[in-house]
Amino acid sequence: MTEPQGGTALETLARLTAVTRGRVPADLTERASQLRRHAAPRLWLTPTTVVALAGTSGAGRSSLLAALAGDQPTTANPHSTAGSMAVSFGAAEPELLTMLGVEQHREIPAPAPGLENVILIDLVAHDSAELDQVLPLIDQLVWVLDPHRYADLIIHRDHLRPLAAHREVTSVVLNQVDRLSATELTERLNHLYLLLATDGLPGIPVTAISSTTGQGIDELRSHLADAAARKAAARSRSASQLRALVDEFQTHCPAPPPLPTAEAIQTTLEAIADVAGAADIVGRVIAHHGALATRWPLLSRRPKDTSPQPEDLPDSPTLEGTQPDLVLSQLADQAAAGLGPGWRQAMTEGLLAERPGLRADLDQAMATTVDARSDSWIYQLIRICQWLLLASALLGLGWWILDLLAGAVGASFILAMLLGIGLGAVATTIAARLFVDWRSRQAAAHARRVLGRAVAAVGRRHVLAPLSAEHRHLTEARQLIGKLRDWP
Repeated sequence: MTEPQGGTALETLARLTAVTRGRVPADLTERASQLRRHAAPRLWLTPTTVVALAGTSGAGRSSLLAALAGDQPTTANPHSTAGSMAVSFGAAEPELLTMLGVEQHREIPAPAPGLENVILIDLVAHDSAELDQVLPLIDQLVWVLDPHRYADLIIHRDHLRPLAAHREVTSVVLNQVDRLSATELTERLNHLYLLLATDGLPGIPVTAISSTTGQGIDELRSHLADAAARKAAARSRSASQLRALVDEFQTHCPAPPPLPTAEAIQTTLEAIADVAGAADIVGRVIAHHGALATRWPLLSRRPKDTSPQPEDLPDSPTLEGTQPDLVLSQLADQAAAGLGPGWRQAMTEGLLAERPGLRADLDQAMATTVDARSDSWIYQLIRICQWLLLASALLGLGWWILDLLAGAVGASFILAMLLGIGLGAVATTIAARLFVDWRSRQAAAHARRVLGRAVAAVGRRHVLAPLSAEHRHLTEARQLIGKLRDWP
C-alpha cells in the first residue's frame, strides 16, 4: 500500500534531522524536531479533512450521514459489511480510504460551503482498540448518542472516557431529539454536559440533531467546515514552516565537493609511512649483500660499507614519531571544501577516529612487504668465475716463474695470458658491480610498488571509506530536501 504524501513528509523530515544532526546548526535541528513533534500526524497525512461518525448501534449514524450529505440516500446499508462507509465531497485519495478501512465510498458535491474537501466516514466498528487504530488519521470524531441511552455507563466508561486524550478533535451529537420535548431536551443536554465533564471531556462541542427534521444539521455542518478551515490553516502554517526549514537545510547542505583521489591519499600515506625510506633500506640491504657476495676471494677484505646490516634492521618500518593527525585533517578539509563547519568537523572526527586502525594497518602493511633477500645463484656464478680467474692467474704466474728459472723463451706468451686474465677479472668485477647496482634498484622499486599497493588498501579502508560515508550522508540529505520541497 502506498503511503499518503504527508506521512512520507513526516518520515522524511525525521530522517533528514537524523542524517544532518551535528552537521548543521543545532538550532536548525531542534526547530525541525519541534515541527515534527508538534504537528499532528493527521495534519501531514492528507489535505482532506476526515470526519468520522462513531457510536453504538441504533444511535442513528447512517441517517445522520445521509442528512449531512444533503439527504441523499446511501447505496448500501453500512451495517451489511464489516468495513466502513464513506461519503466524500470531492475526490478522495484511494490510499487514505484503504488506511481507514473504507469498503463503500461515494463522491458527491459539497452540500454547504466549506465542506468541499471533507470526507464523512461511518465507522461501523466502535471497539476501542479498532478506533485507536484510525484515530491518528481522523481530524474530527463525532460521537453519536441516542437520546434514551446517552447516560449509559458502558458507553461513557468504555468509549467516551478513552477519548479524553483526543478531546481537541472530539465532538458529540445528541441525535433523534425530535422525540423529545423542549424541556426534556434541555434537561438531557445539561445532564450530558456534566457527564462529559466527568469523562474528561469538558467544553467539547455538543450538538442536538434531528436527522428527520433537519434540526442542528446546519450547525453541525458549520462546525465541520470550521474544523476543515482550521486544518487548512494549520497545514498551511506547517507547510510555510517546513519550506523555511528546507531552505535553511539547503543552505547548510550544498553539493559535496570532489573527494580526494585514491592516488592522492596513497601519496599522502606513503609520505606518512616513509615508503620511500623503507624501499631505500631494501635497496641498500640488497646492495650490501651483493657487495659481500661478489668480493674477490682471498684478495679482498670485507668492504667497509655504511649500509645497514641485516641484523641491525628493524623488523618493519615503524610509524612511531610520525604526526599523521595534521595530514588527516588536511584530507578532511579537502573533502569538506565549501561545506559548513559541521560537515568539516564530522569529516575530521571521522578520519581522526581511524587513527588507531590506520597506524596498525600501516605497520602491518610495511611489516609484511619488506624483503631483503639476495639472488644467491647469480652471486654463486660470479664467485665461480672469480675463483676460475684467480686459479688461472696463479697457474699462469707459476708457469711464468718456472719458465724464467728454466730460461725458456715463452715468457711473452705467458705474460699475454696473464694480461688476459687480468682484463677478465676487471670485466667480472665491473659486471658484478653493475649487476649489484641494478639488482638493488630493482629491489627498491619492487618494494616501493608492493608497499604502495598495501598502503593504498589501507587508505581506501581508513581514509576514503569514512570520507565517502560523510559524502553519502550529504547526498542523502540533499535528496531528502528535494522530497520535502514537493510537500504538500
